[in-house]
Amino acid sequence: MSTYLIEGFTPTPHTLTVEPAGYFPWSGERWYYELRCAERLIFAGDDIGGPTGASEDEMARAVTGFLSLRPGDTDDEYFSDYTPEQLEWCDENAEYLAGCLYDENGDEVADLSAYRTED
Repeated sequence: MSTYLIEGFTPTPHTLTVEPAGYFPWSGERWYYELRCAERLIFAGDDIGGPTGASEDEMARAVTGFLSLRPGDTDDEYFSDYTPEQLEWCDENAEYLAGCLYDENGDEVADLSAYRTED
């Protein structure tokens, strides 16, 4: 399990935890994640797949990419199971949190190792 402290992009720091959670029979590794805004749990699940051999740092980047999507970024069906609180979080934080996915030149980072805390 790895934990990432993402701060400086939103008014409130966010903590992301990822860990392997087994395998999907059709697509490789399955990953568990939790995203918190301060102490408030925003998202948790084990429904994100990754390629076999992906590192926790690489999957933290992929998970953050999915969780920082906002209405308008993809089809409305993607958000059909979001709670009102999750949609409010998206409106207030998602776009800014996604800033950690890019370096100072605007290029995508390969992973979130820069935000990893000591486990």
